[in-house]
Amino acid sequence: MSGTRRRPASHAIGCSPCCATAPLVGGCLWLLLQTLATPWELDTDRAILFFEDTHAPPYYVDGQLTQLRHAGKLEKIAGVVVGDMNKCDYGDLPREVADWRATKSIEDVLDKHLQPLGVPVLYKLPLGHGKHIASIPLGVRYTLDADARTLTVDESPFES
Repeated sequence: MSGTRRRPASHAIGCSPCCATAPLVGGCLWLLLQTLATPWELDTDRAILFFEDTHAPPYYVDGQLTQLRHAGKLEKIAGVVVGDMNKCDYGDLPREVADWRATKSIEDVLDKHLQPLGVPVLYKLPLGHGKHIASIPLGVRYTLDADARTLTVDESPFES
């Protein structure tokens, strides 16, 4: 597909600044949207936002990130970690898409929304609905280093 970019697994973008230390919040992108305007709405102020999803084509993700931006959830974030976007690109989907919806890759959509934020961003961590179905503790402090391409937990998720 012309005009789309493919990146190696686990890469960093938007390194200004290159590091952020903050609590990690987030989860499945579709489910995060379901909390908006409820008592369980996600608080992203001064937090590192983590999201992942499955079977969400790029135009869905574009709409979901637009909704988060309009809800003010991207205004004061410290950084972004994108987990596994499992089967979220057109080549991954079981149907043929040959119209306008297939003009942008998932990376194009993520770049469009995340680069302008001016925070460190790390893509393609193997977390979420993907091959490994890995999970990550939320609500504890992490350091996101986009230059080193690392996300390090700074405190135990378990009470001592």
